[in-house]
Amino acid sequence: MGLRGEDEEKGTRRGLSILCFEHCGKRIFSLKNIPDACPVCNLLITQCDLKIPPFAVPSPFKKAVDFPCSIVIKPTKGNFLDDYSNKSNLHIAVTDSSGEVYEFDRQGLHRDRTYDWENCLVLDLSGADPLVLEMIQDPDWGEYWDICLNQTAGSDAFTRENYHEDDNNCFNFVLSFLLSLNQSPFSGWAGSKVDF
Repeated sequence: MGLRGEDEEKGTRRGLSILCFEHCGKRIFSLKNIPDACPVCNLLITQCDLKIPPFAVPSPFKKAVDFPCSIVIKPTKGNFLDDYSNKSNLHIAVTDSSGEVYEFDRQGLHRDRTYDWENCLVLDLSGADPLVLEMIQDPDWGEYWDICLNQTAGSDAFTRENYHEDDNNCFNFVLSFLLSLNQSPFSGWAGSKVDF
């Protein structure tokens, strides 16, 4: 399963790029602009001999609200550029047909933190299987998605008391939702944490 690309008209964060350069043996990334000084040695960038000159790449990070009927991922704490390492935990959630984020964590189920998902990755469900593209083009798909999402969110399994870091977490919530869609390939994806 891939990520939704930059060519998506809705949800593209126009003008937002990741800026990158290398100095002091480190690759340095920024979302807004190149810092005045190297964050490693504090030498002014204009006085640095940069191994790799500054360049920009399109950002893969999106606003969840701009991607209705999607699955979104972000670091549990902080953001990908400043706080993420390969040892960091990820948080996964589902957007409804309006782009509102439904997420489950140790405090229970939330629908009120959509704007905490300003820099997330959006899974490209339609690119993963041709059947999905056909389904999401159905004018009733958003309504069906919301019905299944609300049923899953209303389940007693996804309360604060039933949260368990390993056995009943945000990933279980998303897999339960996909299973509730009762549609191929979603139900197949939900059959295994490893396969998904």
